[in-house]
Amino acid sequence: VLYVNTAPPAPPEPDDEEVIDETDEQSDVERFGRSKFGPRRIAAAAKLTAQGYAVVFVPQVSSAFHNDDDAMVQSRIQQLLPPGTHGVYFLSVNLSYEEVKAVFASCVYVVGTRMHSVIFALTSGVPALAIAYERKTVGIMSSFSLQEYVIPMERATSELLEQKFLELDGHREEYLAKLDIHMPVEQKRAEEAFQEVQAFLAKNGLV
Repeated sequence: VLYVNTAPPAPPEPDDEEVIDETDEQSDVERFGRSKFGPRRIAAAAKLTAQGYAVVFVPQVSSAFHNDDDAMVQSRIQQLLPPGTHGVYFLSVNLSYEEVKAVFASCVYVVGTRMHSVIFALTSGVPALAIAYERKTVGIMSSFSLQEYVIPMERATSELLEQKFLELDGHREEYLAKLDIHMPVEQKRAEEAFQEVQAFLAKNGLV
């Protein structure tokens, strides 16, 4: 199973570009809901299903704030799929974060834009390809010496996604070896940071 996280969307490609007011307060996801979205955006998924993969879209965030709802993106992609498409699935139930992490853990690969979807995959030992719309995603992947598996949002095209996914598939064992090396270090850092926060709260009578 291949999991593909669905939001936020990449900017429109030249042949389906739409002028959008970037000064408004709508989220990238809401803008996506009213933008033109070329069929070649789902070409990568179609190619993967032809290779025997099942592609599962899982919305992770649903917020009333700025209409930041991954389901909007999922719905738009679902409408664009040609009739009779097989091997592409859309998860529509609301899951807890424990359940979302369990979904990721059952996958062979994860392609995610939400930073926490990438973190869930890495901590489950699942190779992830990250589409970065914020610098912190690059930082997370760099911590594991996996920065070559980050695609900046502004460069995210179906062609580059396919290229990077093939690289990921071809270097799976190398990727997993890096996780084995760096994960204990990062887990120790996280535990130390948690203990520091606990100590600060206790010292200031906040717990």
